[in-house]
Amino acid sequence: MKRTIAFVLVLLTSLFSLTPIGLADSPVTSTPFSEAYQDIDLVRYAAEQGTMDKKLAAYLASVKNPIDVKASIINALSWNTEGKTNADIYASLIYKKPVKSLDTTMLSGEELFVVGYLLLMDDYFHPLKALPYLEKARQKKPNSFTIAIIHAIARAQQGFNCDVQKNIDNIMHNPKLTRELRQDAIKIITDYLDLYKSDICEEKPTIPPPVTVTATLKNNAVQLTWTHSQRQDKLDGYYVYRQQSGEESTKIPLTDFPILKNTYTDANIENGATYTYTVQAIYSDGMKTPMSKPVSIRAGTSEKTKTIILQIGNKYMTVNGAKKEIDPGRSTVPVTRNGRTLLPIRALIEEMGGEVEWDAHQEKISIYARGTRIELWLNEKTIMVNGLRHTIDVPPQLIKTRTMVPLRFITEQLDCDVEWDGKTQKVTIHLAP
Repeated sequence: MKRTIAFVLVLLTSLFSLTPIGLADSPVTSTPFSEAYQDIDLVRYAAEQGTMDKKLAAYLASVKNPIDVKASIINALSWNTEGKTNADIYASLIYKKPVKSLDTTMLSGEELFVVGYLLLMDDYFHPLKALPYLEKARQKKPNSFTIAIIHAIARAQQGFNCDVQKNIDNIMHNPKLTRELRQDAIKIITDYLDLYKSDICEEKPTIPPPVTVTATLKNNAVQLTWTHSQRQDKLDGYYVYRQQSGEESTKIPLTDFPILKNTYTDANIENGATYTYTVQAIYSDGMKTPMSKPVSIRAGTSEKTKTIILQIGNKYMTVNGAKKEIDPGRSTVPVTRNGRTLLPIRALIEEMGGEVEWDAHQEKISIYARGTRIELWLNEKTIMVNGLRHTIDVPPQLIKTRTMVPLRFITEQLDCDVEWDGKTQKVTIHLAP
């Protein structure tokens, strides 16, 4: 009886809103798990403030703070029907730019989670804004229960269906996930989500998927075509899904609305990358086909490999044969310390198309390159790579007023092909695009 009443309430809520689940009674707004963290001062402070500030932003941005407390702070900031702007305030305080200007490839899993959950709480009427961030956070931190369950809440907010129910069940019974959240917090979440469970996972007759999906390159874009679904009545259209080589698959379609025709042009591609596409038909009665057979294509041709050569004691490096100073105007040279090569890293990273930031207060070097974020601290052997802790044997050091960074670990993390010549003390770095 309880489940029946809850299901009717969900249907009524959906009918009287413009989103799948839109009013105050919803997965986002009815799971106040921060109540299980009221012993933490900053959680209570967030609930009192309701608005992001420097104090809260600093805590959320620190890699040293536990993710369950971060989630509880965001949860405590809460929501209102007019919407909030905590995500943009946070991005401005930490990254000096709005959320829409962030390069998500440079963010760690926890950073993506913080931004995604803030977006979800800010505008729970439109969970699709938050889902890409939470999806990528799960990919980068696949063993985090906290990220997994918040991602599940976001999916439930978009619309509770069989896939969502199965996903929640899988999360709750997955022994590989690290349960950072307190048990009382988990109970607050599951007690509410259990109200939505129904018989929505009953077997339904399947409709054959779209067939003969083809992909061709045309005008720097991928042109997709497929044969129309066998069932045409009540057809809303098609969703196209894309997976890039080296990345996990995503359940977020390339378009917000179903595609009405049996063609689609994907212009948002990178030269040299390989993409795999699948197509699914969607119907107004809730039916959908299985995914089509995947089709893969390589976008264009890759650029030539860049070769950089450095030498111990030499202030110059060569880039594809052109001589350039490693540390312009300062004559700094690569040196060895305890068997490791150290050098000022900025010029090298910039040749890779990346950026280097120096935080004098924390004595921290942040490297953003080739889709990887590396954080190092002066004289510290513990470093962070995409939010994960690593240990190096020789830390960054201050040598003759210049910050010197160990070369081998950096090039390994950036997936470079490196040759070490002991006789000439030359280091040759090959950069594939």
